[in-house]
Amino acid sequence: MTGCENAIKASNRRKVKEGLICLMPTVLSQCGFDIRIYARDHHPPHVHVIKANEEIIINLGGEMGPLEIKEAWMNRADARRAVEIVEEHRLFLLGKWRDIYG
Repeated sequence: MTGCENAIKASNRRKVKEGLICLMPTVLSQCGFDIRIYARDHHPPHVHVIKANEEIIINLGGEMGPLEIKEAWMNRADARRAVEIVEEHRLFLLGKWRDIYG
């Protein structure tokens, strides 16, 4: 992991510790993964998947397009499982995104 990645990961942990996580509600929890949508985020539709202070950001790719890993600070096995969970629940997650952003 590069110094930049370490700094980003540390920054994310600080956000959780400072209580900013309330701006990123958990919309789905499964197998130890919390899937969150940040309330003040940006397009394209994406989710933040968090497990044990590690994170992966996955673009939802619309209803039919491929998922895309935007950024990852998570081991490969957990990242693979996170993508599987997001794929399984893509339509639900897109609905939640639309609930937040219209």
